[in-house]
Amino acid sequence: MADKYPHPWGKVAQDYRRFRIKLPDAVAIIAVNEFKENFRREGYRDDRGKVVKWAKRKRYKNKRDKSRGVLTKTARLKRGFRKKSSYNEARVVNNTIYASTHHFGDKERGIPERPIVKHSKALEKDIEKHYFKELDKIFKKA
Repeated sequence: MADKYPHPWGKVAQDYRRFRIKLPDAVAIIAVNEFKENFRREGYRDDRGKVVKWAKRKRYKNKRDKSRGVLTKTARLKRGFRKKSSYNEARVVNNTIYASTHHFGDKERGIPERPIVKHSKALEKDIEKHYFKELDKIFKKA
């Protein structure tokens, strides 16, 4: 009876399957971190990686409001980001009721558009960098 020899690509295929299952969660985490970073930047990165600042507040209720960042009174909007991934897609959601109002703006109430969740080439580049780094780890083991 012949001895069983493991297939030379068996370990690589197994590692790749494990990576493929975890990929949507990893991409969603990268996106959540990017969107939370927008609050620190007080703007979002455009396709060239440059920061486009949000519109400043027009009025201040007290002295502390002048030093406070835009959209960060309680940080509830920033903390509201959650990842909702499935096997084939990475999704990021925000469960606050006023997230879309700030993202798209509201002319009737005088709230300017401040894009919080902005898909850009810079974000794609970060995701791509993670993807290829993880693939390199898998194939360097082989």
